[in-house]
Amino acid sequence: MDRLNSIFKWIEHISQTLDFEKRIELVMEAAKELTDAEASSLLLLDKRFDELYFVCATGEAGKQVKNIRIPLGTGIAGFVAQNDEVVIVNDTSKDSRFFKGVDEKTGFKTRSILALPLKIGGNITGVVEVLNKRKGGFTDEDVSILQRLVVYAASAIEEARILDRVLTSVETLKEEIERYARPVWKSAGFNNVINQAEMVAKTDSIVLLLGESGTGKEVIARYIHSLSPRSNGPFIPVNCAAIPENLFESELFGYEKGAFTGAVKSRKGYLERADGGTLLLDEITEIPVTIQQKLLRFIETKTFEKLGGEKTLKADIRIIAATNRRVEELVKSGDFRKDLYYRLNVFPIEIPPLRDRPDDIEPLTHHFIRMISDEIKKKVTGITREALKKLKSYSWPGNARELRNVIERAIIISKGETITEKEIILPDEGLMEEEGLVPLDEAVKNFKKKYIKKVLASSKNQKEASKILGIQYSYLSKLIKELGLK
Repeated sequence: MDRLNSIFKWIEHISQTLDFEKRIELVMEAAKELTDAEASSLLLLDKRFDELYFVCATGEAGKQVKNIRIPLGTGIAGFVAQNDEVVIVNDTSKDSRFFKGVDEKTGFKTRSILALPLKIGGNITGVVEVLNKRKGGFTDEDVSILQRLVVYAASAIEEARILDRVLTSVETLKEEIERYARPVWKSAGFNNVINQAEMVAKTDSIVLLLGESGTGKEVIARYIHSLSPRSNGPFIPVNCAAIPENLFESELFGYEKGAFTGAVKSRKGYLERADGGTLLLDEITEIPVTIQQKLLRFIETKTFEKLGGEKTLKADIRIIAATNRRVEELVKSGDFRKDLYYRLNVFPIEIPPLRDRPDDIEPLTHHFIRMISDEIKKKVTGITREALKKLKSYSWPGNARELRNVIERAIIISKGETITEKEIILPDEGLMEEEGLVPLDEAVKNFKKKYIKKVLASSKNQKEASKILGIQYSYLSKLIKELGLK
């Protein structure tokens, strides 16, 4: 009866503990005490190598066994894991299955052992064992006690694995984003950009990233965030050019329920979502003039109101702005507020175009090959010298984004693991080739089609392409339909 009460007390104690390591330690201590053993241990199966390793061990050699691994099938524990059997050995000197290696490494003397398989979901996950019965030998009653305790060990391990999978998935996603978003360079020009980014990252100052479309402004913004004290907070990129003017206020500041028709519930804006982290305002010159004053107020006070709300809210945000336009000219024309420009222009970083840093073409190419091969699940590992030479001879008006598009197309059509010169198809190939003797209007149409296709290939979206072409967005949409580009 006393033993049964002891079992219930241990089970109650174990059940109240949520911490994985602590629960396992309690299970092993309970196993040792309730079976009157000198030591106990839990070994888990590493299926990659078919080996058992110690997760927890009690007794005088508990700390010494942590780095010892036992091949599946070796020793009593290895036999139990391989054969799914409970084993009692009350005299190890008379059992040929006993493995002396652990004793030799620890100095512990194993006289008797009780081991049983640990299962999760019907699959053998490891082994629980108790060593050296103090009085007499291990019995079936000891097996029964150990089987009850194993249930709690199994549940603790399963819960820990579920949590580990969740945390690993989150961490893997974060690592993937960081791995592919980290800057890749070799040139002195881009090295200067990196040095500036690393200097300002440690501060909370506003950064203004300047450069042509596709030069890597968001990559630098993410790099600054990753090196900053806010790196554990959110990084929220916002493409200001993609937000319709009539929705900008509600998207940036959020809105309350009933603020407008269709607002059936309140919603957080980008400012709230970025609280504690970094907000990238890409294409900041596209923010409507009517919203620029409200953004300036937020920058100066760190406070704002939701659309339709009366309560003043706070958000602790580091702002990074980016644009491919000359802001000074927009200030002169009245399309961008001078006071907002001064507040944003605290630490400007100019990112040079790819044509001015040809040394970066090769490392970027290899980076894109690795990244895109992973994305589309196609094994392409390299590129020929001739293909690289072709890439280096091109001017890259669409910068790194255009290079990425060319590499992606090359990987898709590649017939082997190495990209060849023939598989590098540049957007302007054949653009100025003789069309043959055709009417002028047809020649003009062919040129328009090829040139607009080239610009679209190197632009984020149609709105950006219309600016590069110097035409209205609506007219570009019309041309795309007329020329059959969509």
